[in-house]
Amino acid sequence: MNAPLCGCGCGKPVGIATQTRARWGHVKGEPYTYLRGHAPRPAASWIAERAGPLNPSGLCKCGCGKPAEIAKANRQAFGHVKGEPTLYARGHTRTSGTASPWQFTGERWYVNGRDGRRYLWYRVVARNELGRELGRGEIVHHINGDCTDDRPENLQVVTPREHYAIHLAQGDLHVFSPEERARIAEAQRNRLTKPCETCGSPVTRPVSCFKARTFCGPECWYKRGEDRERMLRDERAAA
Repeated sequence: MNAPLCGCGCGKPVGIATQTRARWGHVKGEPYTYLRGHAPRPAASWIAERAGPLNPSGLCKCGCGKPAEIAKANRQAFGHVKGEPTLYARGHTRTSGTASPWQFTGERWYVNGRDGRRYLWYRVVARNELGRELGRGEIVHHINGDCTDDRPENLQVVTPREHYAIHLAQGDLHVFSPEERARIAEAQRNRLTKPCETCGSPVTRPVSCFKARTFCGPECWYKRGEDRERMLRDERAAA
């Protein structure tokens, strides 16, 4: 008996399906229709239904005038059609070029850069005033307390410790009273000991820190999850 051949016409034999998969048209015990990678791929419906090329001019649609790249693959989320110009040049977005780069969220002003990222405007102003990039640990403080007032004279670059001291002096932060500190210390002293669910070793913690499950460390937590997965696999195999 001749072996069944691939349905694409290549003449190569196909194997026998080991399980049924309705999505791929596989039936257990019957030969496959195609070899792996030989099935024809119909054109995406969104490409067939479009009226014409999405970017017939071939120029970036942000208005910069630069030529857009040629798409190497179909990507519906970005409007890319293989072999046709993309909508924007690399690093450009709809908020680049002549489009307004400003965004206001109700509390902060943001500006969109050429790289497609969104930057806090007050940090851009402070960076330009200093003539250097701001460090990751540097904070820009608004002197008058208005977070929408991004004038250079209203901005001050400080460290996190200095920023905390400024707001503490202004009364913006909550300072615990002696009674609150005593209540927190008392809650920390009320400790409870429970056995670890994995290894059984005793675990002593404040009562407020205990949750539904008790483990002595991340190793026991991971091991408990692996044991549960193994148990579920054994139950499925037995069924």
